[in-house]
Amino acid sequence: MNKKSKLTFGKIFERFSYGCGDFGCNIIYTAMSAFLLFYYTDYANVSAMAVGTIMMISRIFDGVSDIIMGVIVDRTKSKYGKARPWILRMCIPFAVSGVLLFSVPASWASTPKLVYVFITYNLVSTVIYTAINVPYSALNALMTQDPYERSVLSIFRNLLATAGTLTINTFTLPLVEYFGNNAAAWTKTFVVFGFVAIAAFLCTFFGTKERVRAAENEGEVQTEDVPFVTGNKDLDSKFIKEAKDAGIENIKGHRTVGGMRASIYNAMPIEGVKYLVEFMKKFEAENK
Repeated sequence: MNKKSKLTFGKIFERFSYGCGDFGCNIIYTAMSAFLLFYYTDYANVSAMAVGTIMMISRIFDGVSDIIMGVIVDRTKSKYGKARPWILRMCIPFAVSGVLLFSVPASWASTPKLVYVFITYNLVSTVIYTAINVPYSALNALMTQDPYERSVLSIFRNLLATAGTLTINTFTLPLVEYFGNNAAAWTKTFVVFGFVAIAAFLCTFFGTKERVRAAENEGEVQTEDVPFVTGNKDLDSKFIKEAKDAGIENIKGHRTVGGMRASIYNAMPIEGVKYLVEFMKKFEAENK
């Protein structure tokens, strides 16, 4: 077993800072899930069917962009590490993109509105959200090799993610009402949330440190996923849940394939691979 180091304020603050990243991510993710379609149809007067089609198309692009961003993170070299630079670079574009989502020009005709929605929705969902969420998901493995610490970091991540969801669900409609309950009110509301997201991501950037150096093979960059299954869908779901509880993130397979996948492009150090193998052996022994 790994000997647990003494708990200090600095360690608690770093865990909190790490969790702030998912707090920031959930500002846009929850807004898109809970309020965007409502805003498009009731305030921007855009066809629900057209919006649904746009959202469906963007899912195809999203699967590709995840892989591309994983390769970019893996190739990143800076004094701040591989993942943290992207959190710093993308926090302001992330906030601006949230404002753009809720800024459909109300006076435009139907077709220009749909073009605007298509561009902004795919910009946010496929490019900007991916560009900050993929490196954030890799950060856990780059901060520590200790399985216990990774699991604690995951707990803080889940707690702050829930806090972000609750923040959006609790304050969005009251703020819209406060700002006038019209299309412009949504824009103003997400200007406020944008500043909150920036603060959360800056807390993650300045409050965390990458201590693990990813293994590198000169002249060769691996860009593959390693898919695997247990042979039972219920066991697959159990594996994904227990893996997340153990601090192993992004193990769920692609939505079109199912099962699980180990992403070897995602700035994964050799220690992280060993930890996954140990977890798989333990899971197999407990679920024979």
